[in-house]
Amino acid sequence: YIFENNDIEWKKALEKVKAVYVITDMKTGELYIGSAYGNEGLWERWQKYAQNLTGGNKQLELIKKNKGDEYIINNFQFSIIEIFDTKTNDNYVIEREEFWKQVFNTYECGLN
Repeated sequence: YIFENNDIEWKKALEKVKAVYVITDMKTGELYIGSAYGNEGLWERWQKYAQNLTGGNKQLELIKKNKGDEYIINNFQFSIIEIFDTKTNDNYVIEREEFWKQVFNTYECGLN
């Protein structure tokens, strides 16, 4: 919704943070943990998901291929786990992403 309507307030807020986020498959309960640390922060990363539903993630591309666009649209929920100032070192954001992957065991029981 926020990408279709180009909601300026959301855009401004999401551009100003780096983040670790989770995508939850509400049907299976599986999680995908990712991070955003580009020039336009979380906005830039999530916009890629809005454009093609997978953000280029291989696991999500497989789900899209097997279950279709509607499955992702109807069942995936995006949430922020941790936010960081844009001045935060990218490597630290990646370390925190890895920490959360371990916490939620998403390599074995999720979509990472």
